[in-house]
Amino acid sequence: MKVIVAGFSKTGTKSLNAALTQLGYKVYDFPEHFWFANAEWEKMMTFGGSPEKIRQLHEDVDACCDLPAAYFWDELLKLFPQAKVVLTKRDEDDWWRSMQNQLAAQNKNLALRMCYLLCITGHRLFKFQSLVGTAVFGNQTHVLEVLCKHKVDERRARMVYRRHNASVIQGVPKGQLLQYDIKDGWEPLCTFLNVQGPAVPFPHKNVRGDNVENTMQEHPLFKRIAREMTITFTIITAAVGIVCYFLWFVEKA
Repeated sequence: MKVIVAGFSKTGTKSLNAALTQLGYKVYDFPEHFWFANAEWEKMMTFGGSPEKIRQLHEDVDACCDLPAAYFWDELLKLFPQAKVVLTKRDEDDWWRSMQNQLAAQNKNLALRMCYLLCITGHRLFKFQSLVGTAVFGNQTHVLEVLCKHKVDERRARMVYRRHNASVIQGVPKGQLLQYDIKDGWEPLCTFLNVQGPAVPFPHKNVRGDNVENTMQEHPLFKRIAREMTITFTIITAAVGIVCYFLWFVEKA
């Protein structure tokens, strides 16, 4: 592990993921945390996981970003003491508005919410997201509530955001921390990482909260979920057809 992105979601982590990828880093974002290391992260977020197992799962990863890794930055830094830490920062009011926009996008996306109920991978993803919400913000959501509109307590979220940023600033050794605004582009990031900046514009992802739709269309995890949903609907349709035929046959007889 070379880089730990300790900034919370909605602080430019998707843009930084794209930037680090362009620089040649292998990056684990939220979907990768879920897909490749969910069992150990779930233990970390509940009754305590194995630090050695977490280290093994991230040995060949160059950088990690987004939750739950950002929240457990201290544990990761102890496992990889030479790693550099990037704290993506954003004005608190802007961050909170972006959080609300993201939540609204998830609430109105019926396909996303239905996948939690109708396919195995979607259900596992919901469980993982719920554990992250509980560990970080104290939210508790049960699977039967997925069709409801979710809310995050603003006061608690803002306090968590402030405390997290302060803990990173105070806890990371001098020289290993970059407080970074993605608006500053390549120069401070590449200088901090001691790499050559590419001759392309800095990537900007998840503009105006479009990440929900883009991720569902493009990421392999959600393509798998879509395939499972298709199978589920096929089974349901066939079952309904068989039942209807049986009832019609009985009525005719």
